[in-house]
Amino acid sequence: MKFFTEKLKSIIIPVFLMMFSMSVVFAQDDMMGEDNNAAMSNEDCKPKSFDTSYMKFQSDTISQRQVEIWFSFAQEDFKHKEYRKAIPYYWKVMLNDKSGRYGKFTYSKLADCYSEMGKTAENSRAYLDSTLLVVYKGLEKFPKNERLHYRAGSLHRRLSQNICAIPHYEALVEKHPESASYLKILAKLLFGAEDERCIEVQQRLVKVDPAVENNNLLRQMLEFFDKDPMQAVVGAFEQDTTNVVSALALGKEALINGNYKLALRAFNAAWLVEPQNLDGLDGKAKSLEGLGRMSEALKTYKQIVNFYPSNIGALSNLAYTYASLKNFSAARSYAYKARKVDPNKGASYMVMARILEEAVEYCSGKRDKNEYTYDDKLVFEKAGAEYAKAKRDPNYVTQADSRIRALRPFYRTKEEKFLKNNRKNIKDTCYNWLK
Repeated sequence: MKFFTEKLKSIIIPVFLMMFSMSVVFAQDDMMGEDNNAAMSNEDCKPKSFDTSYMKFQSDTISQRQVEIWFSFAQEDFKHKEYRKAIPYYWKVMLNDKSGRYGKFTYSKLADCYSEMGKTAENSRAYLDSTLLVVYKGLEKFPKNERLHYRAGSLHRRLSQNICAIPHYEALVEKHPESASYLKILAKLLFGAEDERCIEVQQRLVKVDPAVENNNLLRQMLEFFDKDPMQAVVGAFEQDTTNVVSALALGKEALINGNYKLALRAFNAAWLVEPQNLDGLDGKAKSLEGLGRMSEALKTYKQIVNFYPSNIGALSNLAYTYASLKNFSAARSYAYKARKVDPNKGASYMVMARILEEAVEYCSGKRDKNEYTYDDKLVFEKAGAEYAKAKRDPNYVTQADSRIRALRPFYRTKEEKFLKNNRKNIKDTCYNWLK
């Protein structure tokens, strides 16, 4: 009869009897919102007391055999998802096991019980509080237990108490220093807390996983703390120059900053590992252009076209490179090849217009008079017509409109058309390649 009475009492979850300050912290969290993270300290995260109604089951006279029986009952109930019934047995085992045989395992199982019950309970927060109490009680006895730290960190993140989660993920990272998942979470937690240590953790993550998004976040961190963001991508690249992702990230960043020499080194590194990598070859060609090494850039663009003969971007870049070298006939040829791949894409029309503008500057620059001739203006109009065709591609409407507005002042005037009988054929031999 006594056993039955105790069994009946155990069905009532003792959450309401858990008198510890964590409940006060949680109540403050509901009222304060996100600002609570800044106000909380590590001491606010754990219970001030671990007294519960189950403490009465602790006794020095309990035999180890009885502990084994309770554990067996708990396991059986847990196996059948009778978590409410398993809880008092796990508590009794936890409080009376002198052998240490069930210690770490019992804390985890008890936390699992509260967590599982909370999934379907109306007052799920109370079960989260109970889970945290058990986890922190376990950590007091087993401060390096990985499973308990994982449970505590996850729960605090679920409750938006990121400050409280940090020490637990620090423990997990210490245990698994090359775990990308733990490093990623810890770095973001520290960054959210405006803790500069996030940079060192993110750098370790980039070394383990140099994905683009990880490098991007490292740059954000460095910028936030007023540090040079280039050191992020440079550091990742220097750690392993054979890593194509890191090399491409550095190359692109260096191109944006106009550091063509560094960009070329990075893109060359990517090219050595993956000779047909489109981004690597394209970046290498653009770096060479930036350094004024146009012949080498031309050779690199040709490599891209050889690998990717239907790549409109590569064909267009090759066309403009020929224009930069004043080989306008070859430039036009590649622009037309790009157009043939897909006439609806605006890139080939844009590059043809740029070729025409480049030609006008070249031809007019060969003369003594610093002015545009009637033929120059005809070519400008042809460029404007190409820009108008490019507008059929929505991606180029704004850019094409801007160039058309810039060219209009250099079109033929009504008077010039009248005086030249509105001639439309170009007579200047500098433009023979257009015929």
